[in-house]
Amino acid sequence: MSITSNKLKSPLYAELERHDTGWVACSDWTQSKFGDTFGNDVVHNFDTPLSHLLVTFLISPTGADDNCWVAHLGLGTTVSEQTGLSLVAVDNNSLYFRSGLNGIRYTHPTGTLFLLSTSSWYYKIVVTKPQGVVPITNRSINYSTSETDTGKNWIDGKRIYRKCFSGTSTAAAIQYVVSGIVPDNVTKLEYIQKTAINTVLFPGSEFTTGGLDQVWATWLTATHGTNPNSIYLYHNDANAQSQPYYIIMEYTV
Repeated sequence: MSITSNKLKSPLYAELERHDTGWVACSDWTQSKFGDTFGNDVVHNFDTPLSHLLVTFLISPTGADDNCWVAHLGLGTTVSEQTGLSLVAVDNNSLYFRSGLNGIRYTHPTGTLFLLSTSSWYYKIVVTKPQGVVPITNRSINYSTSETDTGKNWIDGKRIYRKCFSGTSTAAAIQYVVSGIVPDNVTKLEYIQKTAINTVLFPGSEFTTGGLDQVWATWLTATHGTNPNSIYLYHNDANAQSQPYYIIMEYTV
C-alpha cells in the first residue's frame, strides 16, 4: 500500500488536494470495511465534511491503473441479495467504504454483471478536496472592499486575493492612504482618480490643462516616511482635489 498526497490544477478548481490509498490487495469483499488498509478507515486529514469531498472507489483484478473501473455506491440487483457498497463518514478527517453481506455487484466493462465476493482483487480509494472553488461566472470580476479569492495563482503557486480601497483625494501632494501592506506580496496595483471636470484618470495617463501636464501616480513602499508598508498616491491636478479615488490591489498570502 502507498499513500500519496499531491495537488492538481484544472480550469474549474484553482487547486486540488488529493489522498490516494494506492492499490490494496483484498480477497474478502463480503461485509467488509475498506480504507487505507483493509478493515480500517481512510484518514485523509482534510478537516472537511464528506459533502465537500469527491470520493472514488476503484477495483481492479490486477491492481493497475490501466485495468480498473469505478465501483458505484448502491445495492445489488435486489435488496434480498444483500450486496452493495456504502460510503461512511467517520469525522471530518476520515471515512470508509462498507460492502454488503454477500459482497459487491459490479458491471464489467463488457457490460456483464458480476459479483465480487472472494476473488483476489485490488481496490483503491481516492479522496479529493477542491480548494478555493470559484464559480466560473464570478471568477476575476468580483470587486469588493473585503478580501476576495480571485481563483488564480501567482507564478510561485500562491493564491492571489483582491481587495479594493476608496477615498477622497487631498490637495496636490503625496498622500498616504493604506497601511499594513507587504509590498513583496503585491502582484497588481491599479489606481483610478476622478476629477471635478468629469475626467477619469488611470496610472500612465496624461492630461493637459492650462498648458500644464497633470500627473497621477501610486506606489508601494516599505520604508517611506513615517508610514512604512503603505500605499501612497500623488497628483498635481487641482481638479482632482476632494474627488473620489479607487485602488484595486491583488496580492498573495
